[in-house]
Amino acid sequence: MIFEYPHFLYALCLLVIPLIVHLFQFRKFERIPFSNVQFLEKINAQTRRSKSIKKWLLLVNRTLLLGCIILAFAQPNWKVANRPTIALQTIFLDNSLSMSAQNDGTAMLKTAVQDLIAALPEDQQVSIYTLDKSYPETTVAAVRNDLLELGYSNKSFDLNQVLFQLEELKSKNKSSDVVVISDFQNIIDIQPLRSAGQKTSLVTIKPNSEKQVSVDSLYLKKRTFGSIELGCRIKQQGYGNNSIPVELFINGKLKTKTVYNQGREDITFTIQDTGAMNGYVAVDDSNLLFDNKLYFSIQALFKPKVLSISEIKSKYMDRIFTSDEFVFQSQTPGQLDFAALNFVDLLILNELSNLNSTLVSRLQQFVKDGGRILLIPSSEGNADTYNAILGQSVYSPKTPNSSGPSTVSKVHVEHPIFDEVFESEVKNFQYPTYLSNLTMKPVLGRILSDSEGLPFAIGSAQLLCLAGPLSNDFSNFTSSPLIVPIFYNFGFRSDQQNTLYCNIGQNTKVEVISEASSEHPIVVENGKDSYIPLQTQTNRSITLEFKDEIQEAGDYLVKKNKDELQSLSFNFDRRENQLNFPSDEVFSDFTVFKEIAPAFDALKKEKEKGGLWKWFLIFALILIGSEWLILKFVK
Repeated sequence: MIFEYPHFLYALCLLVIPLIVHLFQFRKFERIPFSNVQFLEKINAQTRRSKSIKKWLLLVNRTLLLGCIILAFAQPNWKVANRPTIALQTIFLDNSLSMSAQNDGTAMLKTAVQDLIAALPEDQQVSIYTLDKSYPETTVAAVRNDLLELGYSNKSFDLNQVLFQLEELKSKNKSSDVVVISDFQNIIDIQPLRSAGQKTSLVTIKPNSEKQVSVDSLYLKKRTFGSIELGCRIKQQGYGNNSIPVELFINGKLKTKTVYNQGREDITFTIQDTGAMNGYVAVDDSNLLFDNKLYFSIQALFKPKVLSISEIKSKYMDRIFTSDEFVFQSQTPGQLDFAALNFVDLLILNELSNLNSTLVSRLQQFVKDGGRILLIPSSEGNADTYNAILGQSVYSPKTPNSSGPSTVSKVHVEHPIFDEVFESEVKNFQYPTYLSNLTMKPVLGRILSDSEGLPFAIGSAQLLCLAGPLSNDFSNFTSSPLIVPIFYNFGFRSDQQNTLYCNIGQNTKVEVISEASSEHPIVVENGKDSYIPLQTQTNRSITLEFKDEIQEAGDYLVKKNKDELQSLSFNFDRRENQLNFPSDEVFSDFTVFKEIAPAFDALKKEKEKGGLWKWFLIFALILIGSEWLILKFVK
């Protein structure tokens, strides 16, 4: 026999009370003299033996009565083979963003919390786990307020988290009734729960309607001085061909309205570039609310500072990096101010052959600090020196080729540097030629390749390297139309300017231009909360790293010593709005409920199977009746 509440057995000590009452005579007799007793009623004389039998019957009856009541509260059960003792209930409550779907105007999570509180007794011992909070071995009364104030997590429901907690129970030799409450969105296989060794019941909650629309993403299609083309991707389900209003807000004011129809391509908003601005794109959807707005921040467009270090004059540089879009300077190695490199956006190493160790060391630091370099090698350049500057093995000496110059024959249009440059495949193009004593490894993305398959130009977001010099004696590349988009786009390219927003819950690094100073940390705030993110400082900038600090979507100001540096926008990831639920076949081997109350009622009834507490209550009632009979008829 096992007991659900064995602590009530301590009350068996109270059985000594009837024994004390019957062994000791607490009633005191008082003699009252009467003048005449002839009027007193005659009573039947009782022997001492009959009185003793009656007392012992009452003692046994009352002892059994009190014992039955105590055992009934302890809730004894017959021990069933292979059935563990259940000491508590473990509940996993999904509080992902998909649980914010509305049913009859109330979010599914809020309804689930209210039903959970109503279904469990306040003194019920439970362990409740959500995606971001845990309440182990507590009672409903203790965590009622926490549950009512429970917010949404940016994490997705993960069976591995459930299995981890169940393994913890198993390692502690604890058994529990397990109830998982979720919409089980994007869950393909539920079978791993069977290996946990715990009896598991599933409560599947689904929205009444799978009709929803969301602002999926935003991106910069094109930006020039004075104009911005903002691309917007809308996703909808269940709306058919109905028109969906879409609104664009800039700095808190409605800028424009448009409509989206099923099958339409992305929406394009053309707005005036007025510098730094915050905004959001909004749709109206009453089902899922977290994806109705997508916040974005656009930083002020600045003229990139381009510095060319060269021993020769290169007029083509002036024609590409014009003064209306760039701040361009050219210096010789002897004129170079090392401190000024901290403020340079693009450094061009133009056919430098003699590089002293001091300059090489400073250029290495420039690359480590995130500076961007365009390297045009010299005809007498040293491959080891160039590789030392770049921090990786890119160049190697080339075997002399008697066949003459190499011809560029392949344009890799898929490279990001050619975004929006070519509308179709390049054909019948007049390709340039070049001579070089070096060859390059394609360790960076290929931009141009020659007829032998060797790269002539390779590049990444930080580095752009050419295989040979561009002087007229070695190449006619400066006369090719290819030089303009390659050099211009690399010079104007800035990943920070193209970052419109960050996703909450993902590890994100943001570079902030600020003076090198560690006296005041950078603070990120939104008017209600403020955070100090992890910060890595270099000579050029400060990199902020965000993990789980941001929990609310919206615009945030980046401040340093009360000075506003820029703004950042954060949004919830859209993976939780897919409304992709598993079929009933996935749950075929589990006990599944559509509502919370029936799940706990079923567990309660199952516990009562083999329960003896009802019988002990019946025995207690019989004993009460038997005591009345003893007092009435036993003389």
